[in-house]
Amino acid sequence: MGCPAAAIVGSSRRRSGRRQGMSIGDPGALAQETLWVRAMTWDIRGKRVLVTGATSGIGLEAARSQYVSREAVHPERFQDSRRQFVFLVRGGEKALPEKEDVLEEVVDALQRRRGLQIRYRDFVGARKSVRIEPLSLAVYDHQLYVIGRPRGGPTHAYRFSRIETAETVGGTFPYPDKDSYDPERVFADSFGIIVDDKYPIEQIEMSLAPRWTSYVRSHRWHRSQESVVRSGRVHVRLRVRVCPELVSWILGFGPDARVIGPPRLKRHIGRLAQRMARTHHADGAS
Repeated sequence: MGCPAAAIVGSSRRRSGRRQGMSIGDPGALAQETLWVRAMTWDIRGKRVLVTGATSGIGLEAARSQYVSREAVHPERFQDSRRQFVFLVRGGEKALPEKEDVLEEVVDALQRRRGLQIRYRDFVGARKSVRIEPLSLAVYDHQLYVIGRPRGGPTHAYRFSRIETAETVGGTFPYPDKDSYDPERVFADSFGIIVDDKYPIEQIEMSLAPRWTSYVRSHRWHRSQESVVRSGRVHVRLRVRVCPELVSWILGFGPDARVIGPPRLKRHIGRLAQRMARTHHADGAS
């Protein structure tokens, strides 16, 4: 988790009014971008994986051309590559291939800087009709998200599989410059995909049982992470949004985790743990 190691399609490949390897006004640009997204979502469905680096500026086309050129020179080195280099998919994008027409509408609006009218079900299942300005298409935890914002509203990550319909509407909108919208900055303090301002950014500290020491030293959940061993327990500090994703992560350690601060989070985890204990006790009694 942490600032999502997501492949982001959209602004992250935009440089000085041009896409890498294509012009914004190029009639073939949309087709190339659609191919990019199709390949990316193909990976999500578990059929194939190409490692792309949105954060390092390496595009899919560059990765593909580099791969192909090396394979042409040394084909014997690549005959087992799909088993030698493996990306393990957990679940994958549930909405594909059934919603490929919706995906194409999203990509079209994203490339042409057009608004999108979407019918969307939120986390609790409530259906909403929202008009958004699409800013990026992102992959996080093997799932697709449309990063957009209602006109004049805050940036939000819309889960693609819960978008029931999408229709391009209105004229073009001015795509924000990097000072106004940069995915790296938007997600810098997020523990996962949630970027809503209603979840405050705070300094988090928890301690884990000694058996987690080696794991913590070799694992990074967020770029702000710091760790120290104190009195036998390993302490982890993060500066992130206090959101449901963070809470679920802490609870995942079970009794090995102890929240040090902030106090509000500590109390919340304590209440949840008590409720979980009552629930499981009741299930056992029945």
